[in-house]
Amino acid sequence: MKRVYNFSAGPATLPLDVLKEAQEELLDFENSGMSIMEISHRSKPFEKVLEEAIADLRDLLKIPDNYKVIFCQGGASTQFAAVPMNLMKNKKADYILSGLFSTKSYKEGCLFGDCEVIASSKDDNFTHIPNLDNLPVREDADYVHICENNTVYGTKFHKLPDTKGKPLVADQSSCFLSEPCDVSKYGVIYAGVQKNVGPSGLAIVIIREDLIREDLDIVTPTMLKWKTQVDANSLYNTPNCFGIYMCGKVFKWLKKQGFEMLFDGTNLDKWQGDLEGYIPLNGTIYVSANYGSTGNLYTKKEYRNFVYRFEFCFLEEGVNNGVGIRTPENVDAAYDGMCELQILDHDAPAYAGWLRDYQVHGSIYGVVPAKRLKHKPLGEWSTEEIVVEGDHIKVTVNGEVITDADVRKVTKGHNVAPDGSDKNPYTIDGHNHPGMFNYKGFISFCGHGAGLKIRNVRILDLGYKK
Repeated sequence: MKRVYNFSAGPATLPLDVLKEAQEELLDFENSGMSIMEISHRSKPFEKVLEEAIADLRDLLKIPDNYKVIFCQGGASTQFAAVPMNLMKNKKADYILSGLFSTKSYKEGCLFGDCEVIASSKDDNFTHIPNLDNLPVREDADYVHICENNTVYGTKFHKLPDTKGKPLVADQSSCFLSEPCDVSKYGVIYAGVQKNVGPSGLAIVIIREDLIREDLDIVTPTMLKWKTQVDANSLYNTPNCFGIYMCGKVFKWLKKQGFEMLFDGTNLDKWQGDLEGYIPLNGTIYVSANYGSTGNLYTKKEYRNFVYRFEFCFLEEGVNNGVGIRTPENVDAAYDGMCELQILDHDAPAYAGWLRDYQVHGSIYGVVPAKRLKHKPLGEWSTEEIVVEGDHIKVTVNGEVITDADVRKVTKGHNVAPDGSDKNPYTIDGHNHPGMFNYKGFISFCGHGAGLKIRNVRILDLGYKK
C-alpha cells in the first residue's frame, strides 16, 4: 500500500507504526476481549491509558508541576469560548490577530466581554506576524491570546509577545509537539490534536494552576469549566476514549524516536567552548563568535554515529559558519576533525566569482562539494539534517539532499598524501585532512562570524559502527 501524506484541512497524517499498533489491538485491547472503544472509561485498563498519556505528555514537554493537563471534547474551537469563560474576571481580554483562527477566537471572545485587538496583520492579508513591539496591553486585561501557528497563511510566532505580566494564552493546534516549548512562559496552552498527535474531536489544554477558578459566571456550562475537568481528571463524563488512546500511542512513539535536545531554547548546559560568542536569545542561539578555533562551540559529549538536526536563519548577507564533525577541541575541524560542513550564505554578492564548489553550504569542506541550493530570504528559517555513519555523510536541507558521500571512498583511503608531503592529490583542495577518519569526536558550531541564529538542536545517537 502506498501511503499518502495529507496536508489538507482537518486531520493530518499519523505515524504508521501507531496506526498498525492500534489496528492490532482494535478487536482485543490488552486481552480484555473488548475494543478500546468498548471498555468502560471507569475501568482500570482505561485509567492506565489516561494516566500514561498524561505522564508521557508531561515528560515530552517538561510541563512544570504547577500546571494541569486535561483532555476536552470539541476540539480547539470549543476552547475559543472556554478561554474567556474561565479567564475573564474583569471581562476584558487582548487579542493578537495573525490569521483565520485567531480571528475566530477573537470573535468568540467578544461574546463574553470586552476584547480588543492590540496587534494585527489583517491589512496585509495576514502574510506576516504582526509587529509585537511595545504592545498596548491593557492594565486590566485578563489575558493576551495568540494563535501560535497559522496553517492557512503559513506564518508562525518565533518570538512570544511581551504580555506585560498578563497570562499568555496560545492556540497551538498546528504546532503542538512539533518543537520544544517552554510551558512556563504561558498561562494556558490549548490544541486540537488532529494536526500532530491524534484523531479529530479532542483538545488538550495545559493550564497554570492559579488560573483554574471556581468563581465563574453562574451560567458557565459545567462541561466548559476547566475546574470540572481538572477535578475529574478529564473523566467528568465519558471522554473521547479512542482519541485519548491514540494520543497516548503517539506520545510513546515520539519518546521512542530517541532524539535528545542539545539546546532547549534556554541554556547551553550541554555545550562547552565559546559560551560568550553563542548567546541563548528568545529560544535561539545567536552567533556572535569571531573567526578561528577559539570561537567554536562544542558538545560536552563525543559522538561516533548520529543523526543531527537543527534549524538555521541568516540575519545578514554573507554569513559564514560551519558544523564540525568528530572533531577534537580547539582545532580546525575541517582538517583535524572528520570534516567541517559549511553553513554559508553562498548567494551573497561578496562571494560572487571566487567561491569554490567545495565551499558552498553543506559541502564537506575541501573534500566533497554539495549540490548548490537556493537559500531562503534573510530572516527565514531552514531545517538541516546531518547523518553520519562510519565514513558516510549525508546532508539534507529543507527536505533536499545536497551531500551524500563516503569520504574514504572519495579519497580512496588517502586522507593524507601517500608521499608524506603537504600536497594531497586525493582531496579537492589539495590539502591533507589528517582527522578525516576519526572514529569519534565532538560536534561543533564553527564560528566564523556573526549574523546567524540556530534553534531546535537535537541528536539521535546511533552508537558504534565499524
